[in-house]
Order: sequence, then structure tokens, then C-alpha cells
Amino acid sequence: MITSNVYHTKDGRVFINVGVLIQLRYLYIAVGRDDLIDTLTGGNQSERIKYRDEIDAVVTEWTKTKTTNEVVNTIRKTDVPSYLSLMMFIIIYN
Repeated sequence: MITSNVYHTKDGRVFINVGVLIQLRYLYIAVGRDDLIDTLTGGNQSERIKYRDEIDAVVTEWTKTKTTNEVVNTIRKTDVPSYLSLMMFIIIYN
């Protein structure tokens, strides 16, 4: 899954797991990078895997400026269904 990683926040870490293309598009919008939707980093899984590091850098750039709660609350407002995974990670590891 691209993107799927543990990302550092201002006050901890958060797990974000985006599996399908529409979820990635919602994530890009949430982090203020909708300009990436129509690029190679916004393509399907087989294309995105080539840009894993670049995508992770975009997400990291955003998460490190937010608290864990800010990241979770922003993601919750999208249709990315990984919200429960985010909350489980926070409960287990914080």
C-alpha cells in the first residue's frame, strides 16, 4: 500500500494507511497538496510504488507540522477509512 507508514507528528507518531486511489486523492486534499492528484505520484498502486519516497516526504512534511490529534482530526474529515487504524495506533502506542 502506498502510502502506508508511521509518520512523526509534533508530539508523537501516527499510522496512515491509504490503499486505493481515491483515498490517496482525499489525503492529498487534506494535506493541501491537491496539485499532486494529476501527477505520477497520484497514479495507481503500480505507478505510485515508484514514487514511494516522494509521497512519504509529502506526508511527512505535513504531519511533522501538526499534533497527532490534528492529523487524526483532519484525516477523519475525509473519506479515508483508516481512521480506526489511526485511533488504534494512538491508543496502543501513545
